[in-house]
Amino acid sequence: MIIKLEKLNGLEHVIGDFVGAPHFRLENDNVTDIKTYKYLYQNAKDSFRIPKDIVASCYSDCRLTHFYTEDEIAGFWKKWEKNIEG
Repeated sequence: MIIKLEKLNGLEHVIGDFVGAPHFRLENDNVTDIKTYKYLYQNAKDSFRIPKDIVASCYSDCRLTHFYTEDEIAGFWKKWEKNIEG
C-alpha cells in the first residue's frame, strides 16, 4: 500500500481494510500546537530559506511527479513560496 501522508487522516477505513482491522483508528499523538516549543518551531519554519534551484530539483523529481498531479505540486510550491529565495 502506498499512501500520501497529507491524505492520511481520511484513509482510516482504507488502512483498516488493508491490514484487516475493521476498527482501526489513527491518533494524533505528536501535535506541535500542544508542545512547549510550538513558538520556536513556528519561528524556525518562518525563517527557513531554501534556494529555488533546490526546490525546483525536488519538485521535478520523477518519483514526486509519478504520485502527485501538477496542481498538487503547484500547491507545494505555494505553501513554501515565502521560504524560497532566488
